[in-house]
Amino acid sequence: MAAKGEGNTSKRENELLRANQRLISILGSIDDLIFVLDESGHYIEYFQPADKPELYAPPERFLGKHVMDTGMPEATARAHLDAINKFKRTGKPFEYDYQIPISGENRWFGAKISGLKDLRGKLSGFIVVTRDITERKRWEKQLEELSITDPLTKAYNRLRFMSALEAEIRRSKRYVSSFSLVMLDIDHFKSINDEHGHDTGDQILIAITELIQGEIRDTDLLSRWGGEEFILLMTHTDGATAAEAAERIRQSLETFPFQTVGGVTASFGVTEYRSAEGSDTVLKRVDEALYRAKHRGRNRVVYD
Repeated sequence: MAAKGEGNTSKRENELLRANQRLISILGSIDDLIFVLDESGHYIEYFQPADKPELYAPPERFLGKHVMDTGMPEATARAHLDAINKFKRTGKPFEYDYQIPISGENRWFGAKISGLKDLRGKLSGFIVVTRDITERKRWEKQLEELSITDPLTKAYNRLRFMSALEAEIRRSKRYVSSFSLVMLDIDHFKSINDEHGHDTGDQILIAITELIQGEIRDTDLLSRWGGEEFILLMTHTDGATAAEAAERIRQSLETFPFQTVGGVTASFGVTEYRSAEGSDTVLKRVDEALYRAKHRGRNRVVYD
């Protein structure tokens, strides 16, 4: 009888071994990295895609170690630890993203954490399924850039400018700080298009954008307002200083040797934000200043 019992036990063990091997084979064929953590954050299981060894470190680097002790960047390890703590608080699966440097490149990974329970229904650990989402992040960034930039000049578009202006107004009201706007219009741009063609006009717009970007600070925001008009948001800048910057840009434009058309000039309006103004009011004032610059003969700066 004992021999029969031992035979049954051996049979069950073999079945469990085969089932375990099948599970490991299945997990290894999945494109996702899957790892299991105990309640304290130690790795107890680690299954990596067999065909992507360049993306994932070998299991021995992790098994038995705490997430903070594996040599991963602290921000990455902290993301996993924060996920554990959040799951303990909420008891609900959720997704999170993290970055990790691989072969000199910061790659993005998307992870989903779920709980593991023992036979009594008590939380005993966590299973994390993670996937390389670097390409998705790249596409998202490209789409975001397309949504906020002018397709021709690559300056910011009106939508992005208005968002920045509203944010700057809120900041100015909160901290009682100044900022200024500079609006410019290329003089006689219609004539350039009529005489030299729209392709030449487009190249002029691109060149002017690059010229202006070279004259302003990284903290300033340049936007193509429409057609041949541009607008510049200058943070932490009073009106007089903004007018000086506008004059430098005007002079650079006037002396720049543009191909085909030679000289190009522009008219500038400048205004400083006034306390309690809304965006419509300050935009109206800078537009009126530009109008006066054009009315007084063009190729000049008018400071409101």
